Amino acid sequence: MHNAHILLFFLSALLLNACGGSGDTTNDSAALDDQSKPLGNTNINPSLAGRLFSSEDNGYFDLKSGRFFALAPDDSDHSISPSKDGAQYVETIDNYRNLPGVLTGFNDAIIIRDMQTGLTLDKFELRESVIGTAKLSPNKQFVAAIWRNEDINEDFGEDKLTIFSRTGEVLFRTLQQDIYHFDWLADGRLIFSSIEDRSIYITDAPHSTDANLLISFSIAEGYPGWTRISPDQEKIAFELVTEFSPGPFSSWRHANIWTMNIDGSGIKQLATDNRDRPLINTPAWSPDNQWIATLQGDKSSISFVPDPIDTDAEYATVNGVAGAVFTVKSNGENTVIPADNEQVKPIFQLTSENKKRFLRTNYSSELTWLNASPTPSEDPGNLPISNQRHRGIIGNFYFTDDAANNVENTVVTHFDLSSSSINEEFIITDDDLDYVNDFTYISSDRQWVSHYYNDTFNPSLRIYSADGTLRRTFDLEPDNVEFIPKNRIQFAPSNHQLILFPYQYFNSGWIKSALVYNWESGTVIKAFHGGNYIGAEWLANGDVLLTSEINGGVYRSAQNNGVFSEPTLVFSLSDPISDIAVNPSGDRLVIIMAGAAWTINLDGTGLKRLTAHSQYYFAQPEWSPNGRYIAIKTIDSNDDRNDLGDLWVVAADAENIIIDYTFNSPNAIPLLENNGRQFNIFGTYSWR
Repeated sequence: MHNAHILLFFLSALLLNACGGSGDTTNDSAALDDQSKPLGNTNINPSLAGRLFSSEDNGYFDLKSGRFFALAPDDSDHSISPSKDGAQYVETIDNYRNLPGVLTGFNDAIIIRDMQTGLTLDKFELRESVIGTAKLSPNKQFVAAIWRNEDINEDFGEDKLTIFSRTGEVLFRTLQQDIYHFDWLADGRLIFSSIEDRSIYITDAPHSTDANLLISFSIAEGYPGWTRISPDQEKIAFELVTEFSPGPFSSWRHANIWTMNIDGSGIKQLATDNRDRPLINTPAWSPDNQWIATLQGDKSSISFVPDPIDTDAEYATVNGVAGAVFTVKSNGENTVIPADNEQVKPIFQLTSENKKRFLRTNYSSELTWLNASPTPSEDPGNLPISNQRHRGIIGNFYFTDDAANNVENTVVTHFDLSSSSINEEFIITDDDLDYVNDFTYISSDRQWVSHYYNDTFNPSLRIYSADGTLRRTFDLEPDNVEFIPKNRIQFAPSNHQLILFPYQYFNSGWIKSALVYNWESGTVIKAFHGGNYIGAEWLANGDVLLTSEINGGVYRSAQNNGVFSEPTLVFSLSDPISDIAVNPSGDRLVIIMAGAAWTINLDGTGLKRLTAHSQYYFAQPEWSPNGRYIAIKTIDSNDDRNDLGDLWVVAADAENIIIDYTFNSPNAIPLLENNGRQFNIFGTYSWR
């Protein structure tokens, strides 16, 4: 997905910067009421409607509510593009996985997903060669992408527009190369721009790459860049790029937005800014053909908004190549951005403080504007309705935190749901959470604590007793790669001398496995190799469940007198399962898959989506001790510190729960401290 012309850097943010029973009845119901009150019911962008998809932000922005909905994991190597009808979307993934035994053997993947569920419908893999974002044809039978075939040693500049079947068969490729951008017409034809000859082409038949010239530009005029067809199929909007940064990865493009008729006539400049070298990029038509969304920004840290456009707005400074998104009337002429008038409207987002600020994205993110979609029906399940603290749900969440008066140390502590108090267990004196990948977990009887400290210079795995006595330390130097845990280190249900964790090691690429280890004797009991295992969980009888990223498979290793069998497949789903947890009765699982939390029976039946799309990514689900509730760690899609997350509690039998700051769903309970602020943690946690 490396683009010879378009920056594929990390995005600047598109958006903003938990055992049932009676709890303590305190005078904190007002805070709970505030947390559950829907915000942003007014139309944040009253002139506009629909969903604005952002390819590199991996989701879409709802113009009415001002809220963002994440579709793909928080990974800069992912990009998404919706189908024309919004029913499906394509996820293009760079460096999808290592090809075994080949040091540089990364490959790309193109995944077609259902828009509502996020589940995979079709997938194929290619060598590292997809440029930008792949797109579904209007009839959803074909995939188009700019592709450089490295199998025949094609290099930068030999990028050709290619049509694939949904399973990856190469059907057609353009004769023209150095393709810059493309779009599908409703009848299955394509328009595309080429840097090689500074021209825009249109194919002469549906689902073909044989093309006719529409228009060419001189050196003085510039290059045609991002090129988009209007929904009524009558107009084309495109960038005319006068200059872009040199090298294989373009970090900025000086351009204006132009429009013309589909036959190449009626060309006119639509939008510019007041700079000598304008930076107006990335056109996207509104569904009613009346507006064109575009962004305006700068490659340096310069304030880009006149003060004020809107007295309720928060004004930010552009960082890197990020820019503000504006809409321009499609029938205007040479409109100057930024502005707020009949011809130009800035797009606003809603912050967690119920304020407005400018929507921002960057040059590498393709915008697509579709109609609004129906909101999925929420079922809160057996979540209690109560004014008690945390609605009467009780228990303790164990985690690690920086000590208030010991900034060089980390504290093993717990959060009490009944009182909202944070209570210290013991201090780890040489860990200050600098690297934040602290994996701490408590045994079911609360007698043992496992702690992995990911210090680059001295990673270590430690076992403590509940009073803080250090019982065992394993030094994990970088060359001892067999012991690099990737998630929580769990104690076996009955034999607490055994621990289980997924880990990785390097062998011409990172290989993912899992390990059962006897911490008391310091011996490996069972290493699970060859399955690319990314999740691991104990069952109550001492068996082990493993999840594989290869086929979405859940595997079981039976334990007999301390001997573990080779894993056998229990069931397989359409997508890899990144996190897995089994309920106390051992018959139902909660999993993280396709960007959401799901529940499913141990035999693979009864799959139910627990969380709907939101601005969050979900991780580390944990069952309450009585199995009635599930805690989920939520990571804001705008947060660069991916290990920092808030904890929410939902009912185990809930469905399609929307968890979002700006909505504050009454169907999910945020963990609140006594001061009313939401409780958040780094690393892993356990509910006891």
